[in-house]
Amino acid sequence: SLAAAIATIELMQDERIVEQAAERGVFFAEQLDRLKESHPCIGEVRSIGLFGAVELVKDRNTREPLAGYNASSAMMKSLQSDLEEAGLYIHAHWNVLLLIPPLIITEEQIRQGFEMINTALRKVDQAIIG
Repeated sequence: SLAAAIATIELMQDERIVEQAAERGVFFAEQLDRLKESHPCIGEVRSIGLFGAVELVKDRNTREPLAGYNASSAMMKSLQSDLEEAGLYIHAHWNVLLLIPPLIITEEQIRQGFEMINTALRKVDQAIIG
């Protein structure tokens, strides 16, 4: 109803949800950049606010994707499984991990999530490097 929508908007304004999400987005982008620096299996990272993407590749120089167009791969499925076992549910689209946390996430929760991703990506790095 209209009254419920107005109440929700007022609550979001009172709680400064949008402003806090914007602040968290800066921290989120920094964490993405650190992740890329640490893993040769990451070809690119990008984000806007709290919406991020991690492109996974077999070779950073050639940018060969970890999974083909409109497909998945055993390694992508294993990565997603490892993340789920750690308690982190991430949507994978082909060779891209989509990171879409709730707007009310804290910096500590972001940090914990990135630690889980970092751990899971070590296994991918080992597989592509040999």
